[in-house]
Amino acid sequence: MEYRILPHGGDKVSVIGLGAGSLHEGSPEEIERTVEAAIEAGINHFDYVTSNDKPFEPMARAIRRHRAPAHRYR
Repeated sequence: MEYRILPHGGDKVSVIGLGAGSLHEGSPEEIERTVEAAIEAGINHFDYVTSNDKPFEPMARAIRRHRAPAHRYR
């Protein structure tokens, strides 16, 4: 995957992203597999603009498996 470095903050962002515009048309399992395949391909830019909230939970499950544990701030 090719990445670009954002000039303000230095984050590394994939040049290809996954749009969520039509993800709501799939089953929850299909949505989760799609997001999982995107992550495995190196995509780290996700568009969360959807027609409804159906994709949010399956997307969260797939992404959660690839995130480091959250740090607690005191």
